Amino acid sequence: MTRYAAFLRGVNVGGVTVRMADVVRSLTAAGFGDVRTVLASGNVVLEAPGGPESVRADVEDILRREFGYDAAWVLVYDCSTLRSIATSYPFPPEADG
Repeated sequence: MTRYAAFLRGVNVGGVTVRMADVVRSLTAAGFGDVRTVLASGNVVLEAPGGPESVRADVEDILRREFGYDAAWVLVYDCSTLRSIATSYPFPPEADG
């Protein structure tokens, strides 16, 4: 199983309200492992056997089916890729502008 970070775009803004506890329950019921969320941000970490594209498609389908969020748009990265992106960030943490 691979550890992924899934970013649920547009949830809990603009009238789209999704409780993260319900997201955890739905993703867990769908077979994802060790599902955790960060506050109401729409950021989720989970484990899955497939690649990022299949995880993305499955999570978007679950959001549409379970929560009526027809415009669901999810970005998915394996955690090692996300770690690499974060460590390669080229700007100083407190740069002006």
